[in-house]
Amino acid sequence: MDLLRILACILVVCYHARGMKTEHASTAIVHTIDSITVFAAFFFGRLGVPLFLLISGYFSFPKDLETFTFLRKRLSRIVPPFLFWLLLTTLIVGGTKEFGHNLWTLKCAGHLWYIYTLIGLLFIIPLVNPFLQQASKKEIVLYLAIWGLTLVFNGNYFESLLVYKLDNYGMSSSNIFHAFIAFYGYFGYYLLGFVASKHKFHIHTPFALIVLAVVLWLGSAFICKIEIHAAWFYLSLPVVMMSFAVFILFNRFKIGQSNVKWEGAIVKISNLTFGVYLVHGLVLHLMKQLSLIHFTNNLFTGLLAFTVSYIIVWLISFLPFKKWLIG
Repeated sequence: MDLLRILACILVVCYHARGMKTEHASTAIVHTIDSITVFAAFFFGRLGVPLFLLISGYFSFPKDLETFTFLRKRLSRIVPPFLFWLLLTTLIVGGTKEFGHNLWTLKCAGHLWYIYTLIGLLFIIPLVNPFLQQASKKEIVLYLAIWGLTLVFNGNYFESLLVYKLDNYGMSSSNIFHAFIAFYGYFGYYLLGFVASKHKFHIHTPFALIVLAVVLWLGSAFICKIEIHAAWFYLSLPVVMMSFAVFILFNRFKIGQSNVKWEGAIVKISNLTFGVYLVHGLVLHLMKQLSLIHFTNNLFTGLLAFTVSYIIVWLISFLPFKKWLIG
């Protein structure tokens, strides 16, 4: 899972590097390459967060889970670094003017929305863990199917069919689909990660999911006329299928675990990816402000930002109080 965690982090950074340009393409070839890399960053970048969630779900449901020990261990690793980089990024990007507003709304550190999601999911794990440990395959499939419905009828695919809209003081009073609100969200990825930890999938499963994901995405965009971004977002069936397929491939074939020579280096980089995620937003901002980017290829920009972020986090890892800064 270490190599997959690194890949997920790179995908997220490249996704956020889209549009990081200081000059226009000088030739048609450069413009074409730029367009391809921007699309690739969008298409594959949308898999980064789901892969992180699947990995977390894979490791988050031990049989002997004790609620307060679990929460204390996880939150102590996540919250202090999150607060530090949220404060620092907001201060550097937005300055002291409207600091409180920028801090509260994540206006200057939008990429940190994922940490809020992660914290919320942590509190659900102890609640559902006892059920999952004794649940049958059919029971888990039932709840995955309900989650799947929410990925279709959520306002992105269908605006008028079974769509709940939280426009009545947080309550939906006129739409029958509000019954499934409790099942909508990112916890389904955790559930899929748990399933992957307990069951071995057929070798053809990931490839079938990849084909189905692409067909469903293109069909949604060009046949159903759904906006292409809405058809390929974190909580959509195509992205769930594609990210789960990649997850299964890495898990089944033990990609990145067969070479002992590189395994140690992969583990070390993987252990610092949380810090890289926290830092990379600020790094991208500084790269743009310092005019360090004089090209249009955002793929290179993303890889450079990942490398710089990793070096920063690696240097921090030598500090005695590193836990409070990078987890």
